[in-house]
Amino acid sequence: MTSKTKSGIIVAKHEMATIGLAPVEINHDQSVEEMVGGFNFSNSDINSENFPNVNGDKLGSEDVNLLLVRPIPSGKRYSTEKVIEMLDRAGFIPEDIPALSPLKAKENADELWYAGVRFITALGENSRWLLPGGFVYVAYLDLSPDDRGFGLYSLGRGWSGDDWFVVRRK
Repeated sequence: MTSKTKSGIIVAKHEMATIGLAPVEINHDQSVEEMVGGFNFSNSDINSENFPNVNGDKLGSEDVNLLLVRPIPSGKRYSTEKVIEMLDRAGFIPEDIPALSPLKAKENADELWYAGVRFITALGENSRWLLPGGFVYVAYLDLSPDDRGFGLYSLGRGWSGDDWFVVRRK
C-alpha cells in the first residue's frame, strides 16, 4: 500500500511484502504445456490453445530478476484492478506464465513453500484466458507438496492477503 505525505522527504511508503528471488532463466521457446507440465494435478485448460501468446512474442531464453509480491494487507480483499494499480505504483510489472515455470522446480518450490508462500499467480496480460460470457482466468502455481501443480483463478473473485504475484521491476 502506498501513502503520500503533503510535504517532506517521504513521497511513498510501500507496505507490501516482497521476496527477491535469485536470477532465473525463462525459456520463451517452450510451449505452455512444457511450462506447466510435470505434475499430476495441473489444470488441462492451461494450454497453448487457451494461452496462445503467453510469451508475448519473445523468443529464446533470458535471465530475469523476479520478485514475489503480496500487496494486500491481511484480512483485506481487493479487486484485480486495485492489485494491478498497487503493483504499478510500487514500480512492478506483473509477469506471465513463463515466469512461473522456473519456480516449479522441486528445490525452488520447496524453499518457497517453507518460506510461507502457498500460491503464486501470473497476472500479466498474456496470461489471461477470456471465456465466452466474459469470465477471465489467470494461471497460478500451487506450491503444496501434496498437490503441487498449476491451476486457474477467476479475476472476478478478487484477491486476499494470502495471494502472491510474480513480478519484475519496471
